[in-house]
Amino acid sequence: MTQAFKVHPFSDYINPSQGAHSAWFPARLAAEAKDAVELKRPKYGQHYAFEASAPANAELAAFTVFAFR
Repeated sequence: MTQAFKVHPFSDYINPSQGAHSAWFPARLAAEAKDAVELKRPKYGQHYAFEASAPANAELAAFTVFAFR
C-alpha cells in the first residue's frame, strides 16, 4: 500500500468544486487498490481467487490506512 500511496497523492484527487471528500475519495481508493493489486500479482496472482478477492481487500486496506493516518 505504501507504494500505491506514493504514486497517488491526495493533491491529485482533491477538487474543491466537487465539495465534500465523498465526491473524489472513491476514485483515489480505487486507483490505490488497482496499483496495490498489480504490485502483488507477480507473487500471489497464481493463488486461488486472487482476482476475485484482491481488489476489494486492497481497497479495504487503503481505506484502513487512510483512516488511521
